[in-house]
Amino acid sequence: MRLIDADELLIALPSPEMRVTKQLIKEAPTIDAEPVKHSHWEKLKILSLRQCHTCGHVEGYNANYCANCGAKMDLKDGDSK
Repeated sequence: MRLIDADELLIALPSPEMRVTKQLIKEAPTIDAEPVKHSHWEKLKILSLRQCHTCGHVEGYNANYCANCGAKMDLKDGDSK
C-alpha cells in the first residue's frame, strides 16, 4: 500500500478531461495512518533480554519491530529520527 495526498492529485489532474477520475478519487475510502516510529533495542544485563527504547517493552529476541508499540527497530543507540 502506498499513501498519497489525494488533494494534491486532484489539483494536478486536468479539469474537464479527468472529470470521472476526479470523482472516483473524491469518493475513494480513506484510512487512518500513523507515522512510522523508529527506535532501537537496548541490551539489559539480565540474561539476553532487550528493551524497547521507545516504550520499555522487554523481549527475549532481537525482533525487527516492537510487539508493544510497533516501533521499527532500525536505529542504533544514540541515533534519532
